[in-house]
Amino acid sequence: ATGGLPHAGYLKEGEEHATSSWDVLSGSVPIGKNVLFFDDNAQHAGMTTAEFLAQSGCTLEYLSPEMMIAPDIGGSNHPAYLRSLYENGVTITLNQKLTGITREDDGLSATVYNEYTDSNSTRRFDQIICDSGTLPADELYFELKANSINLGEVDQDALLAGERQHQVNNPDGSYRLFRVGDAVASRNIHAAILDSLRLCAVF
Repeated sequence: ATGGLPHAGYLKEGEEHATSSWDVLSGSVPIGKNVLFFDDNAQHAGMTTAEFLAQSGCTLEYLSPEMMIAPDIGGSNHPAYLRSLYENGVTITLNQKLTGITREDDGLSATVYNEYTDSNSTRRFDQIICDSGTLPADELYFELKANSINLGEVDQDALLAGERQHQVNNPDGSYRLFRVGDAVASRNIHAAILDSLRLCAVF
């Protein structure tokens, strides 16, 4: 479970102008004055970022393609986040997604798409921050794969049956190798724990 790195490659243009939520939360990038935050992940990480930005004093628009804010966080968590956003004057825009960023003389122009009306709109910000999940940090997995007994392969039948992994693709290998969690796809810590439990409970 080697994790993942921020992903903004979904944009049609202007990926280089997007700031990741990681950089903002770590303090490595200062927060602008007029900010768009695009949350395409629908989990606690996005809402934590939105709350952090709202409390910084910037003018903030929260943008999401979902029909409600962060549906994956669970209903009992919504009131606290919504209270913080509304108390800090955040503009909440749902059912629309960021598709492009271009640099203009006076800042950044965001292209926002509404799939219900099949229309685009543009507006200006001095900073555009995105949380769209991660891409797998899988370099270590592929470095280790050639010397593993199973060549990184999971026996799906054994996994579904709750049985030990017996896959042998390389008899000369010295260990078994499995890729879990964000090293496979953008998921949360619970997915990594469940993957590991299913693979190792009967190891």
